[in-house]
Amino acid sequence: MRERHPAGETRHDTCTLGEGMKDLVSLVRTAIWLAFFGALYQELKKPAEERTWHGKVAGVVPYDFRVPDLKRIREAYWAPTATCSSPRR
Repeated sequence: MRERHPAGETRHDTCTLGEGMKDLVSLVRTAIWLAFFGALYQELKKPAEERTWHGKVAGVVPYDFRVPDLKRIREAYWAPTATCSSPRR
């Protein structure tokens, strides 16, 4: 049986990450938020009739705020003609 923990105590210690890893996680989280707000800013500064709600932030990071539909999901993830080549052992 598993050992019981007092109420409010977690089963794992989130503080076991090294300081370098915490810094990396914070950096990645900040970069994601900056890209998100950059994409919103990029779309909102356009006139309303020109907003597409998809594109790239700084020409590098893609974004798509449109509601997904089956057609776009298929176009993004389904590639029946793609070949996967991996060495067999």
